[in-house]
Amino acid sequence: MALMLPDNTIYSKHQELEDWIDAYANLYVKVRDSKKYESEEKKQKLSSLKTANQLILTRLNINQNIQLAQKLQPKESLPK
Repeated sequence: MALMLPDNTIYSKHQELEDWIDAYANLYVKVRDSKKYESEEKKQKLSSLKTANQLILTRLNINQNIQLAQKLQPKESLPK
């Protein structure tokens, strides 16, 4: 399965859904934490990334959704 960019190009390909989840989370966090973009531009890019990958995101089961949500949490909000 392919991790897609908003322009419909393939960012990476993965055999396992768990690997795809890791790659999606890594790309999401990379954009979210980037100093290159302003807040509104980040929101737009992240929304576009989600839309581009909606086909796979809608196939995630509850455990996979929880796993993804945990990976997307900002580090400062995680319990110590």
